[in-house]
Amino acid sequence: MLPVMTPALLVPFVLGCLAVLQVALNKRIAATMGLTQAVVLNAFVLLVVAAVFWLYARGARQDFGEWMSGSGGFGDFKLWWIVPGLCGLTLVAGLPWAVQRVGALQAFVVLVAAQMLFGIVWDHFVDGVSVTAPRVIGAGLAIAGAMVTGIRA
Repeated sequence: MLPVMTPALLVPFVLGCLAVLQVALNKRIAATMGLTQAVVLNAFVLLVVAAVFWLYARGARQDFGEWMSGSGGFGDFKLWWIVPGLCGLTLVAGLPWAVQRVGALQAFVVLVAAQMLFGIVWDHFVDGVSVTAPRVIGAGLAIAGAMVTGIRA
């Protein structure tokens, strides 16, 4: 039985589509101005949009709720908080590089397989979610898909 497309499933589906679009467009931008400049352009756009979103969300707490708008400040900063930004930078720089060499399908199948494997590890060791046969089989199928697409370096 297929899952019903709820917002909790629709959002990751749309994000997956946007990830391919972002990487494919970054590859084209990098062909013109270079990958490092494309990464800086992405970071600048992200900074501007994130700042506008943050300012809006700070004033709209009843609409966004505490989790989204937050009440704390940067004074609560912990050094590990830079890790997501470094991950994002690596994705923005690394995926166009990989797509240029192996194509979008192969790059994203391997990306999804790695996400599924790491997701199982994270869920188990960090969030206490049990490792089940369907989860392992799903990750295994993604890995098999990566191998079927004929990975070439």
